[in-house]
Amino acid sequence: RLLHLASKGQELALEASSFGGLRCHGVLVLLVIELARDEEQHRSQRRILIHESAAAGMPLGSADEDDSDGDGGLRVAAKMEDKRVLTVLCCQNESWSSAISRYCQQVFSLNDAALERLIDSCQSAGEEAFNYRCGPAATVCHHHQAACQSDSIPLVYDALRLKSRLYERDRALFGNFFQTNLRTTEHSCELHGFGGRPPEL
Repeated sequence: RLLHLASKGQELALEASSFGGLRCHGVLVLLVIELARDEEQHRSQRRILIHESAAAGMPLGSADEDDSDGDGGLRVAAKMEDKRVLTVLCCQNESWSSAISRYCQQVFSLNDAALERLIDSCQSAGEEAFNYRCGPAATVCHHHQAACQSDSIPLVYDALRLKSRLYERDRALFGNFFQTNLRTTEHSCELHGFGGRPPEL
């Protein structure tokens, strides 16, 4: 599984650690999306897009099945709390802009104009970008954790934190981002290790 993640998936790099053993090394892009009325709105009144939790399961089979838990039409097999900003797994040799564009196109269905605005806003806030070393994000890197734990290999990430500031005038491009409660659905995801579950989830 590690070889698959490092070679075909290119999500991890296997490298020598300072102790002479192996370790796995990944890259995460953390994007702080700030929503503001206009440039003059005080920082304390701006909103930030926050991820709260993720659930894995199968779609409900019919309209008669109970969705009282508000899980978006999903028969939940596992659910994990994970409060964080938007976090994107960056493949090896993939630029941060390509990683963000790929993710936001697949998950948020953003068009080219919205992607261009999002990337430009990150570049405009370049003075607020920085790198640091971090551990895995629970609902993004669960399959990495499961693979590394089975072989007792340390796992570490380089994180690039970026900020994007969007304004009310951008609502036509990013309407969903301005909702109080935003739900997204991802298909064909790697679920190995999600909520401690085995691959057959």
